[in-house]
Amino acid sequence: MENTHIKRLRAGFLIAVVGFSSLISGGIPFACICAILSWFWVKELLSLAKNSELQPLEIILRILCPGCALAAIWSKDVLDGWLAFSCVAIFCVFVARSFYGPKIKGNLSDIAVSFFCLIYVGWLPAHIVLLRFLDSSAFSLNPFSQPGLFYTFFSVASVILNDVGSYYAGKTFGKTKLAEAISPNKTIKGSIGGILAGITMSMLICYFIAPLFHLKLNLWIMFGISILIAVLAQIGDLAESLMKRSMGVKDTSELIEGHGGVLDRFDSHIVVASLMYYFFLSRIALIP
Repeated sequence: MENTHIKRLRAGFLIAVVGFSSLISGGIPFACICAILSWFWVKELLSLAKNSELQPLEIILRILCPGCALAAIWSKDVLDGWLAFSCVAIFCVFVARSFYGPKIKGNLSDIAVSFFCLIYVGWLPAHIVLLRFLDSSAFSLNPFSQPGLFYTFFSVASVILNDVGSYYAGKTFGKTKLAEAISPNKTIKGSIGGILAGITMSMLICYFIAPLFHLKLNLWIMFGISILIAVLAQIGDLAESLMKRSMGVKDTSELIEGHGGVLDRFDSHIVVASLMYYFFLSRIALIP
């Protein structure tokens, strides 16, 4: 039987090639990749909801959630407009379902899950598209003239190294469980190793990669945001684990060998993406 470690590396390499290729190309290809991921995320999240006999709006959510990533191509205003439209659409469909269907009891839970799906795997991750387009021209062929590429690379790479550090530090040194009821495999030393790896990668990117994009960053502020990213990435992972454990499942799916589902692999990025967009939008770390 093939080693799980080899499966993880192989899947991780393929994800890295596709992800960073689309990230560098930017524009519509990157937004489409994000929309495809959103489609898988909502599919997996709804499969968890079905384990609790909930009935969220599966078909409409598979349209509305990926639509957030595509709406983000134009602007934040368009994304917010799409979110407002989606909220109204969800209410309308539920009212229509109550008029013409036999199900009344449990509608509040179904509405809550539907809105949670829209925000968690639709609106929040769409910010990574906004981040990629931030301060960048869709028509520029020079990647180093696109600060949005740096912003997104910083966010994605920091989270990836956090995940990798947590996994290997936990395997090598971890004994004391971090939150056994939520995620039995996570350890305190694994968590610390992930945070240290994420912070180290963040600072290396700021010091060596940022100058290539002609960006001057306040390293103390970036150090602070690196700590916040590392902590939030692990909180995002634990939050997704909490949802899985509450539904009595280990993984959201078995689509990615060695990793589980698509949501399992990208849960930390969902939490961090919106934070990074508003952080870089504020220009607080940029030195004129």
